[in-house]
Amino acid sequence: MLRGEEWYSFYAFAEGEISLMALCAMYSQPGEPKNCYSITSTVSNNVERYVTEIDPHIQKVLKAVGCREGIGWVQVMLDEDGHFYIIEMGYRLDGDMMYIPIKSLLGFDTVAWIVDYALGRRNDPAMLPRPRPRPISAAVRAICSGRITTASSPPSRGLTRSPPSPASRSTPSPVSATS
Repeated sequence: MLRGEEWYSFYAFAEGEISLMALCAMYSQPGEPKNCYSITSTVSNNVERYVTEIDPHIQKVLKAVGCREGIGWVQVMLDEDGHFYIIEMGYRLDGDMMYIPIKSLLGFDTVAWIVDYALGRRNDPAMLPRPRPRPISAAVRAICSGRITTASSPPSRGLTRSPPSPASRSTPSPVSATS
């Protein structure tokens, strides 16, 4: 049985190009069942390791299975043996509704992205989110390293992606709801 830390990586797809938007971590209350009393956060530890060791392989798999347009996520575990394992994936929005904080962090509306695709509108790869590291607030750091813990390594700067500048877009932005 696998035992270890869990992450959800979120991707946007356009014309077969893939962009890792965010790496989110699941933090569970010690002493409770893993999927009860847990919180999924955009603050993650082992970001650099994830990006260098497993993300290239996950992107290969996503391309191989035909993920070309839309949104998807992959849940992985870093087991006690020190290896990453893919637990499951979804070629859709996630059930934890992490698309809400991702929109706030990135300004990238994943719901509009998939609605555009469903309506037959073309999503241009130039509109995929680009890398932008974000600092972790002191409050979030306290939650991740204190009351709710999953590993000995402290959270590092979370990986998030930002949309490209308007000047670099060659097609109109996806339809988005007004705030």
